[in-house]
Amino acid sequence: MSKDTHKRVGVPEGASTLPGRYYADPEILNKEIEHVFQAMWICAGREDEIPNPGDYVVRDIGTENILIIRDERGKVHAFYNVCRHRGSRLCHEPCGTVQGSIQCQYHAWTYGLDGRLSGAPHMNEVKTFDKNEWPLKDVGCEVWDGHIFINLAEERAPLLKQLGDLPERFGRFRMGDLRRGGRVNYDVAANWKLIVENYSECYHCPLIHPDLNRVTHYLSGRNDTIADFYNGGYQIIGEEYCTLTVEGRQTRSYFKGIDKEDHNRVYYYTIYPNFLLSLHPDYMMTHTLWPKGPGQTQVICEWHFEPEQMAKAEFDASDAIGFWDMTNRQDWRACEITQLGVTSKAYTPGPFSHQEDLLYVFDRFVVERLEGPPAKPRKIASVR
Repeated sequence: MSKDTHKRVGVPEGASTLPGRYYADPEILNKEIEHVFQAMWICAGREDEIPNPGDYVVRDIGTENILIIRDERGKVHAFYNVCRHRGSRLCHEPCGTVQGSIQCQYHAWTYGLDGRLSGAPHMNEVKTFDKNEWPLKDVGCEVWDGHIFINLAEERAPLLKQLGDLPERFGRFRMGDLRRGGRVNYDVAANWKLIVENYSECYHCPLIHPDLNRVTHYLSGRNDTIADFYNGGYQIIGEEYCTLTVEGRQTRSYFKGIDKEDHNRVYYYTIYPNFLLSLHPDYMMTHTLWPKGPGQTQVICEWHFEPEQMAKAEFDASDAIGFWDMTNRQDWRACEITQLGVTSKAYTPGPFSHQEDLLYVFDRFVVERLEGPPAKPRKIASVR
């Protein structure tokens, strides 16, 4: 494990939650799509969703539709899902497989799985036309330990610059080797930021999550020092329990290669803007967030396990999935009733608890992406 630098991030005196318009104003969401979701690396899912050449998924980011596909050499690419001829959309299903090429259904322009234009009927009659000049417009695409990230910015730094020390911090979990054992899609009637904020604190856990709080007490955790593009920490699993499942019993082996101290910890990290990573001793849970409106978010939750465990006859993922499906739905209800409240004219920003330090950090990140840093940067105190 990387050197322990866990610290408590202090909330400045007088700091308060965001104004209601940040959760309800369509113009603010449009700015977030432009300056956050389309301007930095965002998680688009797992590499094992597209294991074979020609397998693809599509993702909506605001008004843009992005095609993510694997080529014959095994490389994952991302392109705007737009034909270079007349702009027709190329792939129409959320996921699927194409056989060797991508063909527009309008005029049969055809592209290789690497995006190069390979066929354009009758365009050989146009003397100035050069197929090499008309590939699909690409999108930044990189993979971190099995997680696919895409970036729509014209100029972009490598993904590793945004991830910081996370690859070193969690390399021992070998996330790229894990395989999906379950998936649930949720449509949550709440702003995407409320979901991130809810994930980033356990102040609500005793009341909202009695079963979760029984297995991992809400005051058992510690938060890390923050980074520019992520925050998080861990909680301790109670001595009488082994993992976070319905019964708290261990039905799978611990991940190979993790440290002994990981056996009783659950790591919760928010990787801005849309990736919630939860690492348990015996499984990984991920949430990816996709804003669909100021008060609507699609959340894709997945559970991942070691292939050796999944191959066993007695393997059953329902203990983890059932526990977290219950917990997720409790969270979504909390977010949805908060969405109803922050849109009221009676709502005014409230003070942060000292249990909500990561929320303060995340809110500052959003505000500064939209409005720029404050004239006098606020200092975030860290105390042991």
